[in-house]
Amino acid sequence: MTKQLPNLITLLRLLSPAFLVPLYFVYPWPAYILGALALFSDKIDGELARRYGWESELGKELDRFADKAICWGGIWLTYMARADSGVWVLLAPTIVFALYDLGVIWGRYGLKLKISSGRLAQWKTYIEMASFGFLLCPHQPWLETLYLVGVGIFWVAAILAVKSGY
Repeated sequence: MTKQLPNLITLLRLLSPAFLVPLYFVYPWPAYILGALALFSDKIDGELARRYGWESELGKELDRFADKAICWGGIWLTYMARADSGVWVLLAPTIVFALYDLGVIWGRYGLKLKISSGRLAQWKTYIEMASFGFLLCPHQPWLETLYLVGVGIFWVAAILAVKSGY
């Protein structure tokens, strides 16, 4: 069981958007905190696997899917939660992320595309996930500035997606 702990953590991350999205609309603060835990657990599962020699191809693939699930769950949730707040400013980066992810998927299955999965791409994913912490702050007038910070961070992640794709 211990050897599968990183995969279990990753599997929980993979499933987390299915629970966090509906929870956000009923109890935003607990969903917000659990989302932060999902973000931080991204580093924990990989560290455990590398430190104790528990790495596996299954774990690597699950981690990639979990990252995508969390990012796309966060994008979807942001559009739903902020539909009245000018989410159009997020449209261009969302298109960039869609093209980037399609490129990664197509490249993985043999098409001749060069999309990096190196450090820059990892930072893109971390920054994109971190942006949701700002974008999804519960609607309070005193927190609206954080939403704008989140928009900026989201755009930075999109720029990194473009940069790591070349």
